Amino acid sequence: MKNHLKRLSAFLLALVLIAGVTVPVTAAQAPVPEPSQQTGEEPQEEVSSEEEPAESEEPAESEEPAEPEEPAEPEEPVTELGYVTASALNVRSGPGTSYSRSGLLYRGETVTVLETLDGWYNVTNGTLTGYVSADYVVVFTVTAAAEDSALLPVGSYEAVGDTNYITVRAFMAAVDPSAAVSEANGTVTVVAANAGMSLNLTACAGVSYIEANGRYLYVPAGNRYINGLVAVPMSVLASVFNMSVYYTAEGASLVRQEGAAPYLISGNVYYNGDDLYWLSHIIYAESGNQPMNGKIAVGNVIMNRVNDRSGSWPNTIKGVIFQKNQFSPAASGSIYREPNAQSVIAAKLVMEGAQVLPTAKFFNTTNLRNTWAARNRPYICTIGGHAFYA
Repeated sequence: MKNHLKRLSAFLLALVLIAGVTVPVTAAQAPVPEPSQQTGEEPQEEVSSEEEPAESEEPAESEEPAEPEEPAEPEEPVTELGYVTASALNVRSGPGTSYSRSGLLYRGETVTVLETLDGWYNVTNGTLTGYVSADYVVVFTVTAAAEDSALLPVGSYEAVGDTNYITVRAFMAAVDPSAAVSEANGTVTVVAANAGMSLNLTACAGVSYIEANGRYLYVPAGNRYINGLVAVPMSVLASVFNMSVYYTAEGASLVRQEGAAPYLISGNVYYNGDDLYWLSHIIYAESGNQPMNGKIAVGNVIMNRVNDRSGSWPNTIKGVIFQKNQFSPAASGSIYREPNAQSVIAAKLVMEGAQVLPTAKFFNTTNLRNTWAARNRPYICTIGGHAFYA
């Protein structure tokens, strides 16, 4: 009996133990595992909860309702212009001397530079387009194009013979009222600026030229007075601004040449240094004590020979001066004396095209009556101490 009770107790104990192992654990009592214990990765909910909610994100710059920015000021158009420095410059169909020639440009012409390529410029002057050597073109930049079509009416002017004179003040009032104009004791000066370029102009009453940016422009009859103010031929002043004069029944108007810079290019660019040196030296050596028109006439003889196509003379200023038995200063050495200021100005005037004697190719002092030229060439006139011949 005792053994039976012991076996019953052991059975009940085992039953209790088995029941304790199999008692289910409710969800409320279950431990919450760490995320890594579930998937090895953060659950999607936690990822989204760590990011800023979409509505709180700052919008992208392109979507910001920002205040409108002030529009940037448009850049001024830039034009590259070129000034021809060679007496005659070949224009070719391509960038090299192996390309065919299509025309010529001459010293002082202004061209628009279209392209730069290996020491050559592709240029146009409006009627001729092609390639020229960069060695013979000085390039400068203007920051705005001039209005080609705008006619500018000018004020009153005065006709003297076949030349129309206008006071510098009246001309500037039409062309550029903002320019600084000052006048005293028969001299008027102008200081102006436009499109990245500047102008300094001087004109004196009674003088046969004006000076603009170091350039000397000829006034054959001289500057004069109108109502006490210095007046200059309108065509001469217009050339300073690369303008042309048009006359109608209503009066005179100015129009800027197409594609031109606002002012003449400066003299230190325009004048060829070697040509200016030799021309001013021969003018001084031959006519340093002569009046201005006498100096210009001597310069005309030199240039008339340079431009002659008969083959009788060299085609350079230096070549003409040093041609054998032609000019005594070249043989004596007086050609090397430093010229005076008026001789330099006369040389510049001639290089600008000033002509007193357009056909003269010989001259001698008036006290020499039996020279070869006097015997064999047509006499033109006498200016100062020189007789001139064609």
